[in-house]
This record gives sequence, structure tokens and C-alpha cells, in this order.
Amino acid sequence: MKLTSLEICNFRSFGPEVKAIYFDEFTGIIGHNSAGKTTILNAINAMFGNLKLRKSDFHTEDTETGNEPLSLQIKAKFEFFNVDDDPNNYSIPSFFQSFTITKPGEAPYTEILFEALWQQGNTPNGVIETSLNYLVGGEAESRIPMPMLDRSKIDVIYIPAIRNPYDQLSNASGTILWRLLKQLNWKEEDKAQISEKIKALDEAISAQEGISLLEQTISKQWKTYHTDSRFAEASLKFGSTDLFGKDFKKIRS
Repeated sequence: MKLTSLEICNFRSFGPEVKAIYFDEFTGIIGHNSAGKTTILNAINAMFGNLKLRKSDFHTEDTETGNEPLSLQIKAKFEFFNVDDDPNNYSIPSFFQSFTITKPGEAPYTEILFEALWQQGNTPNGVIETSLNYLVGGEAESRIPMPMLDRSKIDVIYIPAIRNPYDQLSNASGTILWRLLKQLNWKEEDKAQISEKIKALDEAISAQEGISLLEQTISKQWKTYHTDSRFAEASLKFGSTDLFGKDFKKIRS
């Protein structure tokens, strides 16, 4: 899937008139300072990332007193493939039930609408309510709430210029790799072999004098906080079978 367009209304420097931004395979955004380049990226981050909205994220006019309710909208359109693409070169996401096809023979797409409302509350920051919905039904479109499970399958990797891009890319790539590996169909015999090797790795490392002393110290201190027999024993583990999925039992001493 690919993001092909974004419509922004009342978000930061974008006013009440809806502005549409269109994306190609590779899109560069060029403009002078305060033109809204970062705002476009933060609009995507507000929908699918971890950007926590504040009152200052809502566009306001000079005539407003500051007590009226404020609202904003961000709409994203995702396309999945062209009708003439090789079926072996694309896959259908799990939220395909939100697909929209306007005409017979056209490629499907999905539109997602993010809405937020600020209202004055008991604190100076007020109260912000948000919603994330699929838009389906063409011109007479209706809203279908987007489940958190679907939301979790869209990641935003945003690297501000003021940060170290190496650290950002390292963290993001590690998370993506972990997700990809979890989707592999591990054979039972492979699970057993890997588990035995991980167990041997743990035993070899734990046998080192320094590691053994450290493990004993941690275990002794841990028992002062947990007396329940289920949690009283602490040990160091240097390998994990978590890539196999939640229903594969981890190796424990």
C-alpha cells in the first residue's frame, strides 16, 4: 500500500480551507521557513504516529476569543496496486473490507479520516477528543471506526533534522525486522533446534565466573522484593524465542 494523497484542514498553519497534497513514489517538499513542510509530516504523524495533540495544534483565526470549540480534520488516501500490475507482485492488507472502488475495473483504495475536537475543560489545556475512521461508500460515504489492530499495522518513521538519524533508523529498522520475523511460518523441528541452541548459549554465558556472580547478586536482591515462589527466582537470559509468537513457550531455567 502507498499513501497517495493527504487533505489537511485546520491543523496548525493549515486553515479552514482544505488543502490537498499528492504523493508520488518519491516526493520532496520544498518551501521557505514556516511554509508548512514539517506540518505536513506531523499531520501524518498525528494520524498514525505518537504525536499527542495540544490546543496549539488547532488552527485559530485572530477574531476568535480562545474559548470556542476547535476542530481539525486530516484525510489520507491509500492505494494498493494498479489494475495492470502482476498479481504476484503485491499483497492485500488485512483491512481490505474498507476498500472502495468507484468504477468497474478500477484499482481499489482506502480513505482514512482523522478528526479531533478541542473544548474548554477544567484545566487550561482543555479536553481533546479524537477519532479515526474508514470512509466507505463513495459519494454517500459513511464512517466505520478503524480498530486499534488495524491502526497498529501502519507505522510512521519520522526523523526530525535536529536528531541523530542513525539512532532513529536503528530503532525503527529493529522493530520492522522483528515484525517480519514473527510472520514467518516456523517449522516445529526448527523451533526445537533453535530453542536447544539458545538454551546452550544461556548455559555457556551463565557459566562464566563474572556472569555467574552478577546473576547470584541480582537473584539475591530480587528475593527481597518478591517472596512469591512464582516470581522469587531471577536469572539472566541472553537469547529469546519470542520471534516464534506468543503461543510458543519460552525457555526458562
